[in-house]
Amino acid sequence: MASCYLPETQLPAKQRPTISDMPKKPCETKDVPFALIALIAIAVWIFIALPLIHLPEGGFASRLHEWQTLVGATVALVAAGLAYFNTTRSLAHSQRVEEDRRARKHAALRATLPLALADINHYAGGIVTTLLDIIEKCDGESLPKGSATDHLLREPPTKSIDALAQFIEFSEPGTARVLEATVARIQINDSRLRSLVTENTTSRSSVVTRHQLESYVVDCAIIYAGAASFFSYARRALDEAPAELAWDSVARALRNMGVYDEAHPRIFEDLNRRRQLYETAAELRPPRPFA
Repeated sequence: MASCYLPETQLPAKQRPTISDMPKKPCETKDVPFALIALIAIAVWIFIALPLIHLPEGGFASRLHEWQTLVGATVALVAAGLAYFNTTRSLAHSQRVEEDRRARKHAALRATLPLALADINHYAGGIVTTLLDIIEKCDGESLPKGSATDHLLREPPTKSIDALAQFIEFSEPGTARVLEATVARIQINDSRLRSLVTENTTSRSSVVTRHQLESYVVDCAIIYAGAASFFSYARRALDEAPAELAWDSVARALRNMGVYDEAHPRIFEDLNRRRQLYETAAELRPPRPFA
């Protein structure tokens, strides 16, 4: 009589395999060193401690008693070695997990970096537009009182600055120097502009000069160029972040914001003076001395 095959779901309830009928895999433990330490402890108890306690004097027990210090030291060294191995393995695993987390975080921040960079450029461009309007109000080399009002002040884009700060935190040391200088310059520039408004509106003795305003335009151009220099890296067109910020990039930033040599030659003269004092535009330290 030909036998027929029925799926397990169609078998009678008593014939269906249960979880208890399925083959069980041997228990695997990840803490192998602890298991070894337990085995060594059992072996020491059986082969060293018990003979010393229960065997009669003389013979094996007597000889083993003579070597018990060395045996105990050996067992302690083995246990210490196993503990060191387990600790080292745990630390290495934690380091790999942390490195993987940092790499994934850096990739996520890099993907959203262009949004923050564009916001920084918009912020710098808006300030330059306002500064150019105020420069037109100068009477000779000084700015009339009350010309620089609060409309010059723009709140720094804090969310974009926080995004840059996180990107710097999860970047390799030294690879985000340009962004570090850019964030620092945003804070410095904001403080200077607020002081300028105070001097021009409330202070009777302070005078805001045309050169001062033109210098702030160059500062904004450095901020613009610092952010723009990271676009290619953020969009994965380049594998490495820019290490320095060239002065030619600052000149291009001025033109991108509508500041041209013919209309504003003094601003480009200020830029060229800085080019002679600083090797790169990202420098925040005192200028290098002339040779």
